[in-house]
Amino acid sequence: MADKFTVGLVQMKCATNVEENLERAIEKIQEAAARGAQIICLHELFRGEYFCRIEDADLPLFVGQQMDVFIDASDVKTAMMTR
Repeated sequence: MADKFTVGLVQMKCATNVEENLERAIEKIQEAAARGAQIICLHELFRGEYFCRIEDADLPLFVGQQMDVFIDASDVKTAMMTR
């Protein structure tokens, strides 16, 4: 295992349109990976405007097979998402 690694921290403006936010996140992930990031972190709640205007525990999580889009975007080998 390497002693050092590069982290990419993504901070971006989010809109109410989930697809627009997802596209922007993919662009930022690709940019960070192109700059050498091996670990790329998005801010919480990146799929919508920040901060929550409503509290809704029934909103779907972005996990499982949906993570493939980020893995493909960054060309990383593994990804992990926590709640």
